[in-house]
Amino acid sequence: MITFKENQPTWISAPSETISDILFERNISLDEFRLLLEISENKLKQLMSGKLEINELIAIKLSNILGASQYFWLERERQYRETLLILSEDLNDSEDSWLKYFPLKDMKTSGWIPKTISKFQQYIYCLDYFNVKNLIEWQSKYQNQHAVVAFKKSQCFDSEQGAIDVWLRQGEILSEKISCQDWNKTEFITKLALIRNLTREKLPSIFIPKLQEICASCGVAVVIAKAPSGCKASGATKFITKQKAMIILSFRHLSDDHFWFSFFHEAAHLILHDNNLIFIDDEFSGFTDDLESEANSFAQRTLIPDEYEYEMKSMRLDIRTILRFSKKIGISSGIVVGQLQKMKIVPYNHFNDLKIRFKWS
Repeated sequence: MITFKENQPTWISAPSETISDILFERNISLDEFRLLLEISENKLKQLMSGKLEINELIAIKLSNILGASQYFWLERERQYRETLLILSEDLNDSEDSWLKYFPLKDMKTSGWIPKTISKFQQYIYCLDYFNVKNLIEWQSKYQNQHAVVAFKKSQCFDSEQGAIDVWLRQGEILSEKISCQDWNKTEFITKLALIRNLTREKLPSIFIPKLQEICASCGVAVVIAKAPSGCKASGATKFITKQKAMIILSFRHLSDDHFWFSFFHEAAHLILHDNNLIFIDDEFSGFTDDLESEANSFAQRTLIPDEYEYEMKSMRLDIRTILRFSKKIGISSGIVVGQLQKMKIVPYNHFNDLKIRFKWS
């Protein structure tokens, strides 16, 4: 198994990048540079692409033209070739299998890891992503995490565990950027009414920052991350530290009713359940247990308080009545439609025009 020292490079930076930076700073064109170096156009292209190795003669000329010592340029070349050699190594079977465990294409597309064609580089970038030095450390850390997942979103969860791990890790990375007060359950419960008012706001660019600000004041970092391939979760909840919780939401169904139900479902886990557990949820998986049922009921009662449930179930089912009722209880009409559908009072293809639809930018 390959391990790395802390000062060992995990990226490739050719000497030509340093050359380009200096040429740009000094406003020296490539043609001028070629003439000063006294080399052909083809040799210059090879040098700037990293294919031509810097020998003693070239190092002397670079020192005279660009500055720095001859030793600097030779050492820069040596480090580059050494790193190139290291990062071209083959993975062993365990490392190769581990790499296949993750949705690498989506991770690159989302910018979570750099794009590269080298498997070894992908391996290193994934280690960096999870903030571990080697596979043994990752296994130790994540086997412990898997042991405290309270709800597995479907019976095929294990085949998608890598995608879940990647998504949760992205939530942790984003959560680190949010400054929070210490976790205060009482304050969080008090703020739910204020958060509920945000459901009538149509633009995520407006309601998400407000949601994050309110929750951060109670010790909860709310983050949004699109779920990668293989991860069908709508939301998840985890305490990052004893004093800081994370709610990660995927906007999986891209509608206001799903988003807000998912949020209040995750909020329920923080309020009602063990802080040492990790909850990963998909409310449409068809698989529930007592903890999930409690969270579902909490979310439903928060959105549609008990005193309005009978009125909702017995009201006339037309657009005008739904709009009037949603305004009366202070939530979006899309949420009312979503609850009517979940209760099987109306089919899932009815009144969907009343839902607010979102899209990834």
